[in-house]
Amino acid sequence: MPLSPPPEAALNAQEPGRVWANLGLWAPGRSYPQAARALAQRVADAAALRADDTLLEVGCGPGESLRLWREHYGCREILAMEPDAAAVAWLLEQTRLLDQTRLRDQTELRGQGGERGLRLRQRPAEEIADCVPPRSVDVLLAVDCAYHLRQSPAFWARCARTLRPGGRLAFTDLGLAARVSPAQRWTLRRLAPLFGIPPGNLCAAPAQAERLRRAGFAAPHCEDLSAEVGPGFAQWWRGYRRRADIPRRLWWRCELTARTLPALLAGGGLRYRLWSARLAPGQDMASGRDRAPGRDRAPGQDRAPG
Repeated sequence: MPLSPPPEAALNAQEPGRVWANLGLWAPGRSYPQAARALAQRVADAAALRADDTLLEVGCGPGESLRLWREHYGCREILAMEPDAAAVAWLLEQTRLLDQTRLRDQTELRGQGGERGLRLRQRPAEEIADCVPPRSVDVLLAVDCAYHLRQSPAFWARCARTLRPGGRLAFTDLGLAARVSPAQRWTLRRLAPLFGIPPGNLCAAPAQAERLRRAGFAAPHCEDLSAEVGPGFAQWWRGYRRRADIPRRLWWRCELTARTLPALLAGGGLRYRLWSARLAPGQDMASGRDRAPGRDRAPGQDRAPG
């Protein structure tokens, strides 16, 4: 019996069959699938994704982004990591994503077959060192999920070791504003677990840039997308929330996000940023060595907006 679509499919009614699951990059007139696609494209463009790149995406969710990397960017070699078993099962069934590579069977999707194509690992991103050989990918992307990961310096060092010389990184993240009061900091770090965010992730942009530099990345760059993300999602949700076919758990996650995120981004000390960086010249296998493997690992988070 075919699997039922993931819950996030209920958010994509304007484009049936899509399963986008991010906060979206909003502009007037955009539907949710269009906004979610636009956010994924902004991340890929920040990494200058090209057709000849070997791509690693962590936290791919139900996999709508994988189709984008194939159809829009022409990528042929993709490794994807996703901890959620239901999302992975859905991906394994959706062999239509793989038409362009003519894979023989689903074992190749799991990475046990041919050298080219789409390889999938049902593992959290924190286990990247166990899943991805050193110096094996050109680009690493994380679309609207990095804030759920335990972003220790060791984690970013593991990410750096997967990249070939000149490799690129791009991800979206939540962090503290440049000016945040002690009261705002206290509030944000206590609200963070409600959204599946480790409180230690919430830092200002200079601190995040230093984390990346210490891990082996050169010239980290960030772009503030707060005004293009939170208000648009909240406005869309207010008009969409009355649909009867949204699963209850997903409905409440979206409702909580729409009620709180815009205010926190507007003046509550929180910012939504797009980060990009390149592997530093001369970065070698020994730099940023993880002295405590697995200590900062965490189980995967739900893949729903917010």
